[in-house]
Amino acid sequence: MAPRVRIAVAGFLLLAACSREPAFQERVFTGETQGTTYTVRVVAPQITSDDAQKADDAILTTLDLIDRLMSTYRPDSQISLFNKSLSTDPFPVAPELVEVLEAARRVSDMSGGAFDVTVAPLVRAWGFGPDGLPEPPPPDELARLRDLVGYRGLEIDRAQNTLRKTRPEITVDLNGIAQGYTVDKLALALDALQFENYMIEIGGEVKAHGHNARGVPWQIGVERPVAGVREIQLVLPISNTSVSTSGDYRKYRETGGVRISHTIDPHTGKPIEHKLASVTVVNPSCTLADGFCTAIMVLGPEEGYQFAVKENLAALMLIHKGPEDFTERQTPQFEEIAKTAAP
Repeated sequence: MAPRVRIAVAGFLLLAACSREPAFQERVFTGETQGTTYTVRVVAPQITSDDAQKADDAILTTLDLIDRLMSTYRPDSQISLFNKSLSTDPFPVAPELVEVLEAARRVSDMSGGAFDVTVAPLVRAWGFGPDGLPEPPPPDELARLRDLVGYRGLEIDRAQNTLRKTRPEITVDLNGIAQGYTVDKLALALDALQFENYMIEIGGEVKAHGHNARGVPWQIGVERPVAGVREIQLVLPISNTSVSTSGDYRKYRETGGVRISHTIDPHTGKPIEHKLASVTVVNPSCTLADGFCTAIMVLGPEEGYQFAVKENLAALMLIHKGPEDFTERQTPQFEEIAKTAAP
């Protein structure tokens, strides 16, 4: 699945020259989760200590729940226990796990299987995940592992809150969608506390609601995909929607001098080798935006663009021309958003 590309919360880039004081109070909550960091900014005319404590408690409770359900780095998580099971009987799980897997199934169906949560054996074989192998798989092993991958082999029963494997060896990796889902769950938690203005960011997944402390839409910076360099490609003014970015340059490994992408194509069983450097998708659902980014990264610059246009997705694609040179391609839906973006 595609690695997360950090999206900068870039309001300071645009507002540093603004002399007027913020019109609202802001509280910022930060920490580590899911192998990356999170930042939650809450804005209101007045934020009491009690308000801030309730927000912090809601954030930590939500993050802990997702970790206990979906982390493949925790041997006791629900998804890890499901992966270890060799039974083909229905496996009881939490409603949240059913919900995220239903969203994943939707992206899989739409993308012709370019997004596939059962790609976990291939992720491990190419050296990624909690127990990634040190060397790439030989051809015969790769063929065997490809036979274990196929999202239709995972049956989801929402009414009973169960999952069922049609083959005992099927395992699930939610890396390509869980962070987006977590952002959506955090937004619901803040909504329940009646916060109207907030920004949530987890490792490249962002959801913004209302306005920032200056009383204007949140300014979300999309990074230029250059390894070892932190530059902003453009800044999007965002309110009441989500932004997800995935790319090929933050998480990879090298074997024998060859760079191996973390993004695995479920159809070939191999890491992607095309020239698509990064994808950004704007969508009301951060869960779906996350999954669509992964699917487009797998499909590549041409097929991915056609998929995004067909599904009316607001997508920005940055395509390699050279080591630090890119061609920018936007879908018509993204072009409408980009008209108000800052370079």
